[in-house]
Amino acid sequence: MNYNLGETDCKNWLIEEDIFDRNSLGKCETIMALGNGYMGSRSATEESYQGEVRDTFIAGTFNRFDANEVSELPNCADVLGIKIVIDGELFDLTHGVIEKYSRVLNLKNGELARRITWTNVKGKTFALSFRRFISLADLHLTGHQIEITCLNGTADIAVHSGINGQMTNSGVQHFSEGEKRLFNGQILQMIQHTTESNIDIVINSIHRFYMGGRKYEPQSIIMMDRRKIFIEYDFQLEPNVPVIIEKLSYYATSRDKDSNSMDIHT
Repeated sequence: MNYNLGETDCKNWLIEEDIFDRNSLGKCETIMALGNGYMGSRSATEESYQGEVRDTFIAGTFNRFDANEVSELPNCADVLGIKIVIDGELFDLTHGVIEKYSRVLNLKNGELARRITWTNVKGKTFALSFRRFISLADLHLTGHQIEITCLNGTADIAVHSGINGQMTNSGVQHFSEGEKRLFNGQILQMIQHTTESNIDIVINSIHRFYMGGRKYEPQSIIMMDRRKIFIEYDFQLEPNVPVIIEKLSYYATSRDKDSNSMDIHT
């Protein structure tokens, strides 16, 4: 970890992970966690690795699984896990060659940014950028941006992104199955309901794509599984033409005092 970073106003406000190490994932997930007082999220990477822990908690949503358990904050549905498939192969930093790697938490503005140059086992090199934040201006909002560029050829890309309600608290599931919906072919919604405290949690997500700086609509298909709703997007990358994927997600609960917090699908 590197703590002596930044200039002028950001001097000593930056924390960097400058080497990818699977054995240090838990440490970095904790140190680089994001939050705003209403909700907090452990900073697991977008791609999945063995031993990762994905946690998102909302203040005040305590639940008790059964009479023999203590009350605890339930682990809400995850929106940050995104699967990227390149030419039929899952993006995974344990394969191929990492040319450059940096993950930086900016404590000044609350942004977590990861930048990677990576060559896959087929010899294609990609520049990838991942950025995320949990908003302080709107406590319910979290934003996510991914940029992918193929530096030496074309590539077929599939992106699986959505809402994953299969999260648990060390194996304990605090939510009933809930409802899953798709609005206007774009807005994903999941409604979770705590098993004992009877709190509703609504999660909405929407995606926007830009190819070469212009808005782009890739082919897509909706997918549902138990406690999961996802969209798969498919497109082709041309050499040195970046695609940008923006994802905004909104969490609201039946305990929220702001009157419009539950009416967020319109």
